[in-house]
Amino acid sequence: MATLLLTFLLIITIFLFICRHIKTGNAFLIGTFLLFIMTGTGIILSCCLQDLESFSMQKNPVWKKRNAIVLLGAGTVKSNDTLSPRPTLLAYSRIYETARLYFLCKKTNAQCN
Repeated sequence: MATLLLTFLLIITIFLFICRHIKTGNAFLIGTFLLFIMTGTGIILSCCLQDLESFSMQKNPVWKKRNAIVLLGAGTVKSNDTLSPRPTLLAYSRIYETARLYFLCKKTNAQCN
């Protein structure tokens, strides 16, 4: 998505230079370059994900009488030595967090599913 936006802005910049709108073209060129740098370094991504990450990092959530803990998958892979599938490397942090939340919920004598 970011590549499409940057390409579109670059096309507009080239069009402005062709039409001899030099000042506007320079402004678009600088803006496109800054957007490229901010996208590549992850500044925009970290700003967009800040609220989502802070929500998931609650150390002691408030539990109700009935709770549902959902584990979102990250895929499985099959080993050559075993026939059963196993989680991918990126799934282990999700499994750990789900287990941690489940045991915290069980400590409060609440119903946890």
